[in-house]
Amino acid sequence: MASFAAFSVGSSSFLSSGVAQLQQSRQVIAGADKGKVSEVEEVYTKTGKILVKDVNIKTKHVKPRSQEEAGQITEMSAPIAHSNVMLYSKEKETRSRVGYRVEDGKKVRYLVKTGETI
Repeated sequence: MASFAAFSVGSSSFLSSGVAQLQQSRQVIAGADKGKVSEVEEVYTKTGKILVKDVNIKTKHVKPRSQEEAGQITEMSAPIAHSNVMLYSKEKETRSRVGYRVEDGKKVRYLVKTGETI
């Protein structure tokens, strides 16, 4: 059991280190919305999930709060696992894994397929 706890701590630190950054383009690689390209809206480091705009849409039925008010059906995005998305290059229109290299004495991330720095 101790090894599992260490693994979950490692995955949350993976997200909190800035790898899943806000406003970055991502392509969904698994699930019902496979192939959709959108941006990250929110990162949940404790659960290892991210909220991607217009992906994993769920409907919520809201009861009226008073007699005069009508009930509603609202649509909202639900979080998905960070492992189900990949970084997406809008210039080359392709998804890619992330690599690391040193440029001018600084460690930077880049897309492996295209070589562009993130």
